Amino acid sequence: MVDKTTESNSKEGGITGKGWKKGQSGNPNGRPRGTRSIPDILKKIGLEDGTKDGQFTKLEVVLRQVFTYALEGKAWAVEFIAERTEGKVTQALEVGLMPQVSFTPIEQMSEEDWNEKITEHGLEALPMPEEVN
Repeated sequence: MVDKTTESNSKEGGITGKGWKKGQSGNPNGRPRGTRSIPDILKKIGLEDGTKDGQFTKLEVVLRQVFTYALEGKAWAVEFIAERTEGKVTQALEVGLMPQVSFTPIEQMSEEDWNEKITEHGLEALPMPEEVN
């Protein structure tokens, strides 16, 4: 356990809350060097021969199949192709000004103003709250 009286300037961190020494990584073992990520592995596989004659890579074979699905009317394939050739569609959002809202505290309202506001909203006239009268 860290003695907080002697290390008052150190920041607590990590899972245990004990903190790390200056310059020490929170994950010292980390991912081993030379380890490849899934996208790296997929890119490598995609470059391998996809046909016996070597005319197309595996990636080209897959993309040609996607085109076949699009021609068959599969919406996901059409969207896949469109997004990668034309870019994703952006959705325009209209941002308008908020309507002006006025607020009058009950304490500052007369009984006549109170009843007018109540009837504006289709309600029957109500007595003002007792703590205001």
